[in-house]
Order: sequence, then structure tokens, then C-alpha cells
Amino acid sequence: MRAAREPDIETFPLTGRELEVLHRLERGLQNKIIAYELGISQSTVKVHVRSIMRKTATNRTQVAYLTRRLPVQQSWGGGAGERRRA
Repeated sequence: MRAAREPDIETFPLTGRELEVLHRLERGLQNKIIAYELGISQSTVKVHVRSIMRKTATNRTQVAYLTRRLPVQQSWGGGAGERRRA
């Protein structure tokens, strides 16, 4: 039996909004908090989370774990004082 290979989140094409949601998933935020911070509905957050999981073939917890391996970059579109990622 072959060991499952860990997906590389850097290779998946995510939209700008998916990246914003992804960053907040990494911080462990709940959907309702993500929705509040981004000014969107919880349903829209769920759509983005499902899209991220579909593109990465992972679950929510693994997506948050994988984002910790992304390189830090100054151009991340988060709020003031947040870590910025590519």
C-alpha cells in the first residue's frame, strides 16, 4: 500500500477571496468570525471553504495546517498587524 502524499497548497490556484478566508482558517477562526471580518455571509464563507478543500483535496483542519508552511510575504491582503503570506 502506498502512503498518501501530503498536498502542496502552494500549487493550487486560489482566488483572492479564498486566500483571505484561508488566512483566517490558519488563525483558527470560526466561519461566523471570518464572515464578520470580511463583511460577507456565513454561507459565502462556507462556499469558499468548500472550494479551498475541493481544490486541495483536504479537510478544513489539514488546510489550516498546510497554510503554516506558506512563505511570509508583505503583500498579503489582511488587516493591520496580521502575518502576511503569499
